[in-house]
Amino acid sequence: MLSVRFRPFGLQTPLKKNEGFKRLYELAKQIQVYDLMDEILDISDNLDAFAKRYRRRPINEDLIYLVRIKIDEIKWKTIHLMPRKYKCIGV
Repeated sequence: MLSVRFRPFGLQTPLKKNEGFKRLYELAKQIQVYDLMDEILDISDNLDAFAKRYRRRPINEDLIYLVRIKIDEIKWKTIHLMPRKYKCIGV
């Protein structure tokens, strides 16, 4: 009888074994989160540019709805990139 051992694939083993890799991985995730937060600020600061990108003129309820969806999408990504730091409360 052939014996097969299941070895889960993923980052858990390298993260547990290699402290340097773990720090670099966490830093990369933190940079991704900061980039997403900058994107939220850009959207909120430059609503006209966002409207132009989605060809919505003038700024109306539809555009505000699109902005809310985009910001919620970015928040969802942020929560799932670093779930321990940004806990999912009421989402």
